[in-house]
Amino acid sequence: MRKIVFILTVVSFTVSCSDKHKDIEKKAETETGSGTIYQFSYHHGALDKDSVVLLSKVDKTNFYNQIQIFRGQQKIFDHADKNLEIIGTPLSVFTEQEIKTYSEYFYILRLFNAPSPDKFLIIKTVSS
Repeated sequence: MRKIVFILTVVSFTVSCSDKHKDIEKKAETETGSGTIYQFSYHHGALDKDSVVLLSKVDKTNFYNQIQIFRGQQKIFDHADKNLEIIGTPLSVFTEQEIKTYSEYFYILRLFNAPSPDKFLIIKTVSS
């Protein structure tokens, strides 16, 4: 009898947590706009931080097919391709690599390439 009560408690708790997670995802989509995520870059010397934005023109997908980079209020890069499948999450849009001696840095984005290993899109930015 105790085992049945324990199993029912665990199942009901699991279902409750799952529903709570779905509610949080729906709330995040309505607040940020479905199909859009962004991340700020590191500070690069005299330059402002960049804002890297990934957008998806296709509903209900985990991939993004447009990338925009803003510096301050100005758009400095915009690329869209319907076949582009950028893998990103709200906490991890890109990886950043800076080469201080050359005053340049790179945004590294992961691209979906199944069934083969993932590819990478690397965007080079040079500080003037």
